[in-house]
Amino acid sequence: VAAGAFADIVGNVNTAVAKNETRINYLAKWIDLVRGNGRNDNTDITMWDVSHVLDASYAFYDDGTDQDITNWDVSNVVNMSNMFDGSLNTYIDFSSWDVGKVVNMSQMFQHTNQLVQNLDSWDISSSKNASRMFFKARGMGAAAMDKILRGWAKLDTTAGETAIQSNVEWGIANYTDATARQYLIDTYNWTINIGTFDGNKTIQGTATSNTFATTSTKTTLHGLGGNDTLIGGTTDDILVGGAGNDTLIGEGGRDTFDYGFENAGNDLIGDFTVGDINTNADADIVDLKDLLIGYESTSNLSDFITATADGASTKLTIDHDGAGELNSPVTIILGNIAYRANLLDDMIANGNLVLGTVKPILTITGSGGRRDIHKIITFNFNETIGYGTFTVDDIDIVNGTIDLGSFTRVNESQYTIMVTPSLGGMHANVAITVAANTFTDSVGNANTVITKNTTKLEDLKRQVDIDGSGSDTDLTNWNVSHASNAFDAFYKAYHFNQNIGKWDVSNMISARRMFKEATAFNQDISSWDVSKMTTARWMFGEATAFNQDIGNWEVSKLTTARWMFYEATAFNQNLGSWDISSLTAAEGMFVTTSMTTANMDNTLRGWAKLDIPAGEAAIQRDVAWDIANYTDATAKQYLIDTYNWTIEAITYDGINRIKVDFDGFDGSKTIQGSNTQSDTLFTTSAKTTIHGLGGNDNLNGGTTDDILIGGAGNDILTGGGGSDTFDYGFTNAGNDWIKDFVVGDKYDLDVIDLSDLLIGYGSASYLSDFVTASAADSTADNIFTRLTIDH
Repeated sequence: VAAGAFADIVGNVNTAVAKNETRINYLAKWIDLVRGNGRNDNTDITMWDVSHVLDASYAFYDDGTDQDITNWDVSNVVNMSNMFDGSLNTYIDFSSWDVGKVVNMSQMFQHTNQLVQNLDSWDISSSKNASRMFFKARGMGAAAMDKILRGWAKLDTTAGETAIQSNVEWGIANYTDATARQYLIDTYNWTINIGTFDGNKTIQGTATSNTFATTSTKTTLHGLGGNDTLIGGTTDDILVGGAGNDTLIGEGGRDTFDYGFENAGNDLIGDFTVGDINTNADADIVDLKDLLIGYESTSNLSDFITATADGASTKLTIDHDGAGELNSPVTIILGNIAYRANLLDDMIANGNLVLGTVKPILTITGSGGRRDIHKIITFNFNETIGYGTFTVDDIDIVNGTIDLGSFTRVNESQYTIMVTPSLGGMHANVAITVAANTFTDSVGNANTVITKNTTKLEDLKRQVDIDGSGSDTDLTNWNVSHASNAFDAFYKAYHFNQNIGKWDVSNMISARRMFKEATAFNQDISSWDVSKMTTARWMFGEATAFNQDIGNWEVSKLTTARWMFYEATAFNQNLGSWDISSLTAAEGMFVTTSMTTANMDNTLRGWAKLDIPAGEAAIQRDVAWDIANYTDATAKQYLIDTYNWTIEAITYDGINRIKVDFDGFDGSKTIQGSNTQSDTLFTTSAKTTIHGLGGNDNLNGGTTDDILIGGAGNDILTGGGGSDTFDYGFTNAGNDWIKDFVVGDKYDLDVIDLSDLLIGYGSASYLSDFVTASAADSTADNIFTRLTIDH
């Protein structure tokens, strides 16, 4: 009820706007938010007015939504605790949400499989509790976590942020930006826990003074506290000094000296290279974009940064808020650069000095329910756009048409169009793109990034005729390059088997249940680019005909493969080359498939090897993986011992997971040890492979060609007759003794196989970097040779 709406008996008018408090807490318990879950009402919440809501706790708890709630006005919400806790399939761009009043974000994305991103610009002025916020948030990668850390650690007063609260507890995901994390701890006394530092490509220092250098694979250094010395190499390195007075030496390559926080101190860069970064591969960069507050293309440069002579060097003095009230300057000495009057101008023109993001930014959003024939598309710019520089001709549309005459300039920073979709009337497939250099802001800066909306293929079978009745829509040449969500696309499309191998799915994030129970589908999709896919849960579940070679798929971002091939009874492929850097869950993956022991063994061996030169970044810990029958007990045990994986043979009764007594080991030709004690084992005429597993084992071959794998521990291996192979695949192999090795090139020669152990070895490698031979302790009757292997 508005102010001035009523008066009392003596004529006093109400002065306050009166409204009830509303809530959407536990929303998923009361209405159906996700299609394909057996409930049929599918309430459309995309246009709900939630602007009065104070409590959104548990709104999508253990459920989620497949609907676009990007435009929800949550500006009055105070409590978002557990809002998406356990959410399975929510893919929302949260960047536009105004969360400036939210006090409680605890457990907000805990246990979620959704892709959590674009939270770095959130206004956290009121946030006091973010405990367990990202606990086991499987969709949160280190890169996304780093952006949020950096964004939240910056008090951006010019964007309306008023404060960063002190003494906040924040549960994060794995990260690499140790500097941003430490700044929140040191400056605001935050307690930041749960997430661990990802050291695969990054090195961090301590609170004291450190001297350390990059490596060929770890090219980012965070000095943290103390007066550190950070040294780069010949690679393109990133050096982040952090607090203290640091000495930074980039060495070769294009080095970036990153400054994000005002406690950076007084640093010396010893070997800065000035030059055009577009033409000079060794030109370096001082990056201040996260340090400067309020800098724009129209700002006075001298308010933020000045350059002066410092002996034979140049001193840069940075005031991070320009002409503002804060005054804690950061100084940087460019030790090898002599001062000259136009130095700053040249560095900016060259790209050597990054001061801020000054290019105009466009965000494309949609409104209207999924049942609307026409849909309004809104183009939101972050600043005033030059009049006439953005027109309908700048908009490219796929799988739809722009309604004639619908292009409208709402104001100087917003435009709209009306769109009618094709392809079965699905708005989710309409792809809209605005190219780089299409529009300019009011001072002539052009956009540098191609902007596009994300689209969906979800629930395609309900929208398009593909039931095999003779009037099927031809999907062969569909343009799905913008689609991010393929949830349930061909779910229960029993007769669908069109050739969609040429589809561009490079933006697909979710393939959850994409082909589930598509019992006829068996097309070659080996060339699909699934590099952005994070979830393949039930992707081919009960797709009983599917058996294509997808062993070369790039799946480094895949976090969950739960039930991916569950009861895909024809599937039998080697997936050993998959990059499983992000995989956290694989229960039920190969239950009731046709996987042979050879393909299962190759997959086991491939997944157990952390192949860093091939680009694999990590093997995640505590993964549950249900496999098919196997013989490579050593690879299986290595994943269990080294990464705490749970690898079992499982059957299911409905949704109930039941462990079977038989663990899947095929002992028809292979023998395995006990893993808990020292074993003495012998091959037989039929069983010619032995896996010793743990303990100091004694493995003995016979007259056949045998394969002996000692595994962990210090083992004694005796080949006996025949041509024997002593197989070493893992770094826990210990110190072994091969008693009867035969060197030769004819009969009964033996082999030491290190092909799975050595990482990065190639024909151009130096053998001595990997294997050396030396004389070992000998006796009067025997002379021994010791091989030392650096894997």
